[in-house]
Amino acid sequence: MKSLLTSCVSPHASCHYRIESERNMHIEEYTGKVGLDDLRGLASVMAEDPECQESNNRLVDLSGADLELSSDEVLRYALIMRSGKSRPVGWHAFAVKDAAAFSLVRMLSHWARVSDRCRIFSSRDEAERWLEVNSRTAVASVPAAVA
Repeated sequence: MKSLLTSCVSPHASCHYRIESERNMHIEEYTGKVGLDDLRGLASVMAEDPECQESNNRLVDLSGADLELSSDEVLRYALIMRSGKSRPVGWHAFAVKDAAAFSLVRMLSHWARVSDRCRIFSSRDEAERWLEVNSRTAVASVPAAVA
């Protein structure tokens, strides 16, 4: 497991991620007052990390964050998610703490074009369980190579 702590742009936020290769997952955790620059900064660091594979499933824990994003900023971040190595193709699970964060994440998943592989939960435990089930289902449903 690789863990990287990176400082957010805002002095009132904490942002970090870790990669759990054995679970095919990367986990992002945000706390405090998180804005677009914080999200963008962590996305930039992850895009440069050779261990951060786009096929990884993604758990984004926002349950300790107060998202300070306008609709325009959500759209700008979604465009970042859709481009280059920042565009993960695995399952996405978001843990949020309130209805306002739920709405922002729902917009984000729609504009990032990941809504078909994304779910939003009110707890991190629920989000992790959903990712585990879908990871096993995805691996089990892959057809064996025909000889």
